[in-house]
Amino acid sequence: MTLSLKMTWLRFFLPIIWSGVIYFLSAMPGDGGGGYDFWLILERKSAHIFEYLILVILWFSFFRRYIENNIKAYFLAGGISLIYAFLDEFHQLFVFGRSGKLSDVVIDFGGICLGLVVYFFFIIKKKP
Repeated sequence: MTLSLKMTWLRFFLPIIWSGVIYFLSAMPGDGGGGYDFWLILERKSAHIFEYLILVILWFSFFRRYIENNIKAYFLAGGISLIYAFLDEFHQLFVFGRSGKLSDVVIDFGGICLGLVVYFFFIIKKKP
């Protein structure tokens, strides 16, 4: 197997593996309670942003190799990440002590948008 083919497989499986990490974290039972303090809420919502920022960067890194138009690659990477955010919240409806929230999908979408902006300004814009 050539190095190029290995890199193709790696670029494809990294977002799949990262999706598995998100699924694993979402499958952890919650305590079922509310009334969290500000810092705990900030930590949890920041984790949503980080998870989906990484996911969309991994997907975009894969798609930009095969799609000439970066805009199409952006929408494809962002769309897949957003669909996964909805599926992840749906999955949490069936996990003890967790709940699926549309507000978390909105936060995930913020991470997706931030990831695309970060990728654009720090990776694509840097290239000569």
